Amino acid sequence: MKVDISKLLDGTVEVINLCKEVDISSLSIKGREIELLAPVSIDGGIYRVDKDLFINATVIYTYKENCARCLTEFNNKVSTVLLGRLVEQENNISEEEIDEILVVYKDGIVDLQEFIVSAILLSFPMKALCDEACKGLCPKCGQNLNLQKCNCEDDFIDPRFAKLKELLD
Repeated sequence: MKVDISKLLDGTVEVINLCKEVDISSLSIKGREIELLAPVSIDGGIYRVDKDLFINATVIYTYKENCARCLTEFNNKVSTVLLGRLVEQENNISEEEIDEILVVYKDGIVDLQEFIVSAILLSFPMKALCDEACKGLCPKCGQNLNLQKCNCEDDFIDPRFAKLKELLD
């Protein structure tokens, strides 16, 4: 997604509004293939503040994945923020600025595609869950415990309490 910011640079306008959709079909995160179900929605703007340029936008995406506990496929809608300062590619970046989120532009054009993908990757949950209260699968029979309770008996005894069990027997 390329945006022409030349009017911001010459002072003609103070804000360029972003209300666009970017088509990103899938992402790969450490071996996990994530399918995005709809175009990624970008809503926000690029602002001029004194001599600096800043981007502040909301990134909304919907993805499909399998739950890490029960393996059920589910859809999830996530909203995250894309914040940063725009710097020209030819400028030397000081060590203080390295810690900031910088969006690089060249010849009055900024390509936001990689920064949008980075915002999505940073907001993506480490462990995909269909629901926070997901009970997962039974470790013995494999029954999805969200759908029904299984009849397996839990005969696991913590080794620290094994001697106490002997007293009850």
